[in-house]
Amino acid sequence: MFIASLWVFISCILLSLSIKRHYVSIIDQSKYPPRFGTLLFRMGGFLCLIYSFILFLSLYGLALGLVYLVAIFTVASLIQTLLLSYLATWIDKIF
Repeated sequence: MFIASLWVFISCILLSLSIKRHYVSIIDQSKYPPRFGTLLFRMGGFLCLIYSFILFLSLYGLALGLVYLVAIFTVASLIQTLLLSYLATWIDKIF
């Protein structure tokens, strides 16, 4: 379950980096991402999410696998939302 949860967290990070606003605030504050980069982040995020779905499906079956996937994705997106909202401003204050 830990490995499948890790894939969900990775997919959440990659999907958020495919958004220009998050890319600018996290990776490079002066440039917008190249079009190929956003496409690569988006494809990687969806592939990781599909792979984690397959892992949860093989571990728990269809019903519980979907419940665990949605629950872990909700926790991952909540943690990431808090980090993207507040961590960027904290880093700017430090440096």
